[in-house]
Amino acid sequence: MSSVQTAPGARRSWRRRASALLASSSLLLTGLVVASSASPASAEEVTISDGTVTWGVRTSWRNYAGPGELSDGLTANAKGEYQWKVESGTYDDETRRLELQTSGTVHWSLHDGALDLTLSDLLLVLDGDEPQVLADVQSKSESTGEMVDYGVIPLTDVDLNSGDVEVADGTTTWSPLDTRLTQEGIRIFSGNYGSGALFDPVSAVYTGPGGKPEMTSESFAAPGSLGFGLDKTVTDVMAGVVTTVPDVARGVVHLGTSSQLQAYDADTLKPIGSPSSPAFFGSWNSYPAPVLHVGSGAIVGNSSNRVIARTWDPETKTYDTDQLLTGLVGQVAYDRFADRVVAITADSCTSSRSPTASGPRPRTR
Repeated sequence: MSSVQTAPGARRSWRRRASALLASSSLLLTGLVVASSASPASAEEVTISDGTVTWGVRTSWRNYAGPGELSDGLTANAKGEYQWKVESGTYDDETRRLELQTSGTVHWSLHDGALDLTLSDLLLVLDGDEPQVLADVQSKSESTGEMVDYGVIPLTDVDLNSGDVEVADGTTTWSPLDTRLTQEGIRIFSGNYGSGALFDPVSAVYTGPGGKPEMTSESFAAPGSLGFGLDKTVTDVMAGVVTTVPDVARGVVHLGTSSQLQAYDADTLKPIGSPSSPAFFGSWNSYPAPVLHVGSGAIVGNSSNRVIARTWDPETKTYDTDQLLTGLVGQVAYDRFADRVVAITADSCTSSRSPTASGPRPRTR
């Protein structure tokens, strides 16, 4: 069994917090100390203990990875959406902030364990500042092959304006609300979906009061429009860009023309260092489209009938270039489960787990 690494700053789920509280309760009982001046709970805050949150992650993900292994009371409805049982929660009458902590676990394991993902104890937070779906996450790192404990992280943002809330006979019902993947959620799904990608809607039914918070943060784009916005204008982008390769893990975006690659800071979108040499291995072709080797950060693509790898060096702020093979290139692809690049030429199929000058040489079949 692989060891589990804990991500820095990971928050613990309600199960783990409860275990810690139980472990420390004996120490509190021995003291028999009661704080007479303890502050009471807010008069506007109501405790919730019964209900269901419905969220199926993403339909296309379930179609690909399957329904997963369900445990800890998690069930699925006829559509395949997961039904998360509410264990605890609060609603604030004044701010209309709702927090529903659920129980349940879904686990996926595919490709002989290369893909391993567990989501547990969904937390739904609906407020005017940052409505989100959070979960306790464990996932296998593509680069190291080790299991990583991310703790409780926000998976999706929630659009409160995409649905309605109804209160009747002591029961509150939230109709399905649009959700979109957060920046933190990208790595959980191996970079298959970008930030802002539409995920399954989330809905909730619980016993207790409710209401729609007034949004104080920016809302989602209208249906049919782009699911993201621009917060800056960039004017110093080189002309003739034919390809874009973002490297989220390293905070770099690579823009390529027919002859060069230039690195840009992912936050400021300002150019970093020098572009790749146009003379080295000739022109940089846009077909087949270059791919990012996630493990090394190398951009692998076709250059004048050669498959080359250009790796950004953050120290020197330059590209290191390595030739992998020659021939008429038909396709270049990244196998994320094996963390390797596969290139097909007219007479060979080559794979490389580390497409850099210092890595092992490619295998050709």
